[in-house]
Amino acid sequence: MVRDLQDLGFRLTVWVHPFFNADANSFYESAINSMLVRHYDSPAPAITPWWDGLMTGLLDVSNQSAAQWYLGKLRNLMNKYNISSFKFDASETSWMPHIYSMANMTKNHADAYPTKWVQLAAEPTRPFTKRFESVTELSVTLSAFDLWTKIQTGVTTTR
Repeated sequence: MVRDLQDLGFRLTVWVHPFFNADANSFYESAINSMLVRHYDSPAPAITPWWDGLMTGLLDVSNQSAAQWYLGKLRNLMNKYNISSFKFDASETSWMPHIYSMANMTKNHADAYPTKWVQLAAEPTRPFTKRFESVTELSVTLSAFDLWTKIQTGVTTTR
């Protein structure tokens, strides 16, 4: 299917997030290698719900090894399927476990996770975008479904 879409001229974006459902192979791999956010003062992964699963682990983006492992998975997708870009989603702290620990905790826990996720998200886009000293502004684009719905209904937005 990917090749068929690319043959039609589509550039493909893959939606990615930092969650691993507990029944997924990637959960097991990341858990045994200490790459998930942990229960406070414990090596055990902190299990948290999100919209697509009640039992998920959350990538510890403050852990450099975990971040590099995750980016390696994305690079493999890019190379194997000729993926053009990624849509990084779901770093809101509302999905965080209530009491948790990360490899490199900071004083401002509310900002720590989203900031590190944005920094991780910037990594695979480096060859394609103009770089700045730091990530200071985020831009969210509509998904194709949202855009198509607005085109069909005539709803538009302006900035």
